[in-house]
Amino acid sequence: MTSSDKPWRAYRVLAVDVHDEPDGLARVNVFTAPVPDRSPKSTPVFEFMVGSEDRRIPSQRFQSFLAACGIQERVDDTREIDGRYFAARDNGRSVTDFGPLENAFRPVTALAG
Repeated sequence: MTSSDKPWRAYRVLAVDVHDEPDGLARVNVFTAPVPDRSPKSTPVFEFMVGSEDRRIPSQRFQSFLAACGIQERVDDTREIDGRYFAARDNGRSVTDFGPLENAFRPVTALAG
């Protein structure tokens, strides 16, 4: 089963944590809750590697996540992401695995093709 065959799931961003790495990159952990929250013990975490303040290295996967959350411009404060909703499939493994919340509620046939 390819990524495009996997179902979309809805998530809400609970918190965002940024860690500076020794190589000059930053690791962004996005803590989420499934919507509707059927498993309150589950807190999926999406991890991204991005450029730090002084090294602007774009992450297409992170940009795709932000777009799925409805954010089109640069994020200066992680609180801008908190509380946002988005859809992901295949645990958000690739750029194409993030989409708007509506993807999680459309019939599978509407997304084919």
